[in-house]
Amino acid sequence: MKFYIGTYNVKVDNKGRLRLPSKLLEQIDDGGTQLTLYIARGVGKCLALFTEDEWERTTNKHEKLDLNVVTNLIMVRTFHRCASKVEPDSADRISLNPMQLQTAEIDDEVVIHTYMNRIEIWAKDKFMNNENLLADDFGLIQQAALTKTKTDE
Repeated sequence: MKFYIGTYNVKVDNKGRLRLPSKLLEQIDDGGTQLTLYIARGVGKCLALFTEDEWERTTNKHEKLDLNVVTNLIMVRTFHRCASKVEPDSADRISLNPMQLQTAEIDDEVVIHTYMNRIEIWAKDKFMNNENLLADDFGLIQQAALTKTKTDE
């Protein structure tokens, strides 16, 4: 598992594209010919950006969930609702779809925030307001779905 570090301010153009910073690309590039990334709903008012390996690990966890449990079903639906597969273009830009822009309330400037094995894309104003960094309803649903208590074991 890779660990990332860095926080980057990035402009979003009128087509919903943002350029991935070269320092971030150095950390996530696997040396292949074409980098494949995935974007989905994050916890809080953000989007989560995944490398192919991280996406596979995350969706494998979702695959093991009992979707007859309502919190599990809601979490999986919500997470995947605005998900997309993206490949940076020749200018290292990725495109956010309209639902992603709406979900994270992104206009013209974002902060790409990395920590441990996570990459988050935040609207700059949301990132700067610490209250938005707290778990939202989706975060609490995700926690309930993916966390086992001792009685569940």
